[in-house]
Amino acid sequence: MSKRKPTLAVFDVDHTFLKSDSLLLTMRISSTKIDFILNSLRCLPCFILWFLKIKNDESFKESIIRNFKLCEYVNDLLKNQKLNLLVDYLKKNIRKEAYEKLLKHKRKGHRVIFCSASINMILEPLTEALDVELICTNLEKKRKLWHPKIIGSNCKGQEKVNRLLKYLKQPFNMKIEAYGDSSGDKELLELSDIPHFRSFDKKTKKFPKYSLTKILPFFAISLFIYGILSLWNSNTNLIFIINENLKTIFIGLIIILISYLIRFLRWKILLEKCNIFIPIKHNAKIWMSSFAFTATPGKSGEALRSFQLKEYFNVPISQSLFALLVERITDGLSVLLLISFNIDFIKQFKIGFLVPFIFFGILILINFPENNFNKQIYIIFRRLSRNKFHKNKFSFYQEVKEVLKLRFFIKILLIASFSWALEGFALWLILKNMGSNTISIYNTIISHTASGLLGAISLLPGGLGATEVSSVALLNFFKVPIQTATSATLLIRLMTLWYATGLGIFCFMIPFKALETRKKNDF
Repeated sequence: MSKRKPTLAVFDVDHTFLKSDSLLLTMRISSTKIDFILNSLRCLPCFILWFLKIKNDESFKESIIRNFKLCEYVNDLLKNQKLNLLVDYLKKNIRKEAYEKLLKHKRKGHRVIFCSASINMILEPLTEALDVELICTNLEKKRKLWHPKIIGSNCKGQEKVNRLLKYLKQPFNMKIEAYGDSSGDKELLELSDIPHFRSFDKKTKKFPKYSLTKILPFFAISLFIYGILSLWNSNTNLIFIINENLKTIFIGLIIILISYLIRFLRWKILLEKCNIFIPIKHNAKIWMSSFAFTATPGKSGEALRSFQLKEYFNVPISQSLFALLVERITDGLSVLLLISFNIDFIKQFKIGFLVPFIFFGILILINFPENNFNKQIYIIFRRLSRNKFHKNKFSFYQEVKEVLKLRFFIKILLIASFSWALEGFALWLILKNMGSNTISIYNTIISHTASGLLGAISLLPGGLGATEVSSVALLNFFKVPIQTATSATLLIRLMTLWYATGLGIFCFMIPFKALETRKKNDF
């Protein structure tokens, strides 16, 4: 009978075992409120440089320790034998559930280690009081005095794993149970046998593969751009505009929702053409969830659907990425197709090449000798996936040929064109409600789709800035007053980009409990 492995409990400290950051807590206790504010202002340039990845973690921490004179503070406590003041203050900020978990591990005879990015000067007294081992960022200590200089690397991310394995003197025969709360604990949680991400329950909770926090910077950028546009056009008050157009907005959102249903139909057809058959409710959830990350550069975050299809249905990532690529290509070509029928627009901007480009380009592209173009597409995707593209390479090659057949490709293109036209129709309803009768439905569709294409080409997150500016310019080209064009543009962006993002977040938050218990091989 095999001997049971001993358990090692590894706790992150900041925001896991403690309610706050141990360095921040020490900064607070070591200074008055006025000094804390003044020292924080002095550290602001360093923070900006660190946030922009110009200054590294070690240098940033040294700057904070130096500006707040933390070494002097702790050295003074040591000299006067009052280090318990700092320890007691840290103890007051221990999470109750974390402390109970710590005691439980100790009662069971488990070995306990704190593994933290915080500094040993602060954590050593705490770990001694709690009688646990410590791995952390090391500060220089000479002649029993601390100095604001970090020795080695900041104990974060992969460094936590490296330091832990070195400390345990690998190879070791232990079961690791780890507790962490942030991306700095990702590698540690992935190494552990029993991970607890922001949890102290018995059940394991792995580090999430996808985080909604990634879209927060893009949301902030969006608010900034909308604020600039509002200042540029002082008569634009978004809240007032929404109140004045509530009924039209409601109708527009229904129309836009229909356009998304049509796009989902296109996605479903593409997957089935690639021999990927997913239950419709799960397919819809995965597809819509990806829109939570649509406000990313080039909508790259929408590749989430490929990872979820792999995770829940064992669909090769690159296989579904091919369907996503075709989806993107037909989005772009559908905009060009809609523009190509507007003779006035083509003459004004001298883009007459678009008509032959679309029709003859597609004909040449799709009907290129199959041993050339289709084979090259297959080879590219195979290389991107490091030769692990598909279990049956010949099968996938056949799928590529099927998707790129002219009749099927045009069918997908027409579906995309109709979907984008519906969004443009929603914008036209808004303009009409605002009293702008100078622009036709078709020209509104052109303005909306063309600005969306320009935004996508810019590769800015969600096309932020590029889409708004080009939309206002194109609407103004069609004799829509600047004030009305700006107001309508801001409104339609809320109804498309952020409406989709909201729906995506809602679907993303719906758990996959039913799928987790289902065998992947069944699909």
